[in-house]
Amino acid sequence: LRKFLLDRKKESQSGTCRSAESENQPAPHRTGKIGAALAWNYNLNYLKKFVPELSEMINESPLPDYNTVLLRKMICIVPSREQFPGLFHDEDETVKRVHNLEYEETVGGVLKRVYSSSVHSIKRDPPKQSYLCVSEFCTPVRTMYQMLDMGLLTNREELNQQIHDLLEALKEIILSEPNIIITEYNGSVRLSQVLSEIADVEIRKQN
Repeated sequence: LRKFLLDRKKESQSGTCRSAESENQPAPHRTGKIGAALAWNYNLNYLKKFVPELSEMINESPLPDYNTVLLRKMICIVPSREQFPGLFHDEDETVKRVHNLEYEETVGGVLKRVYSSSVHSIKRDPPKQSYLCVSEFCTPVRTMYQMLDMGLLTNREELNQQIHDLLEALKEIILSEPNIIITEYNGSVRLSQVLSEIADVEIRKQN
């Protein structure tokens, strides 16, 4: 028993040393689970402000006058490609931006801070109908790509793990939010296909 207790004490002291060493490391080596942290920040400081206003923003926009089926949900796309994508149209020429939705709120000492997202048209092959959907690339992922470029993430493997952590955290966070859809996009299929498959399922529910 005495030997067992001594061994446990050594293990505890060793763990304390490792923890102290970790805390004393420069910031680039203490990134930890930033993916999950960025997911919570994205949700609390953006999605929870913007999505509850989504239906009203759509009703007050020209979108209801379009002769096109509109998905009244937010699609957040988590990209896991070699580089963070730019505009949807640059990624897939069949996806066009048709409108911007904007919501203003005074927060953090800033009067009328603007939160916005884009409405895209998904062009589909006949006889299928085109759709409109509110969709965007998940911007915290861009932050992680920048961290990799700055050496704050050590390699592509660590970046992939952080993106995975963010994706899983977001999926868990939005379980109780029916108007947000989270999906991954790795470039193996066209962006229009990813959006179309989501729209097919969700618009059937909507109807």
